[in-house]
Amino acid sequence: MRCKCIYYRWVFLLFCLFSGSIEANCSEVNVDENQKNITQDSLLSVLQKTTNVNEKLKSLYRLARLNWETPVEVGYLTQLVQLAGDVDSMIYYYDALSSLGRYYCNVNKRDSLFYWGGILDSVTKEHKDTPEELFDFLNYYCRYYLINGEYELAMNEAVRLQMLSDETGVLRGAISSNEYLGMIYLLIGRDKDAIVAFEKGLSLIKDSGGDPSYEIQIMSYLLISYQRLNE
Repeated sequence: MRCKCIYYRWVFLLFCLFSGSIEANCSEVNVDENQKNITQDSLLSVLQKTTNVNEKLKSLYRLARLNWETPVEVGYLTQLVQLAGDVDSMIYYYDALSSLGRYYCNVNKRDSLFYWGGILDSVTKEHKDTPEELFDFLNYYCRYYLINGEYELAMNEAVRLQMLSDETGVLRGAISSNEYLGMIYLLIGRDKDAIVAFEKGLSLIKDSGGDPSYEIQIMSYLLISYQRLNE
């Protein structure tokens, strides 16, 4: 039992480290603080003075990015959702919804995560769209359930992600679904099934043109699976 707990902790550590590094690459976390303040003041000035909707959208988007993973970001994202929805700017709208999902997943707030996911689901059905952000939310649901130890629910979302990927031919979703399925199998002790899922994910990464950082991420889990089988 002690050995199994050590494995579980190791898996979660890898999962959190790699997930965090991937998210950080999308943000402006390395912006110098003084430069950030100058840029933020400039964007706020534009936001207050301009009547140009496109400029307002760009400013809100940039302000949200400057305040990545902070409660301040949520305020700008909520404004961005409202304005983008009013003018049917779906690129900004979907992106802001996905960012809200990412934020509430990372702070482990289930109700807020599913609230924004429900809005996305409703709007995409109304517009008959299948944006990438639908895949994002299925990833967030998987991650939320997985981290909270709700493996059956995590499995349901991973299967939903797989089905949507099969329907649309989106390899990114198929890769993610296999990664999550592998993680779930690993955590419930189905190591052989975990290996099958992880190897499938690696194969799909190669089919999509390759992504070294993603390959390393999945190979880390795969090594644990092999080690547990003494292979």
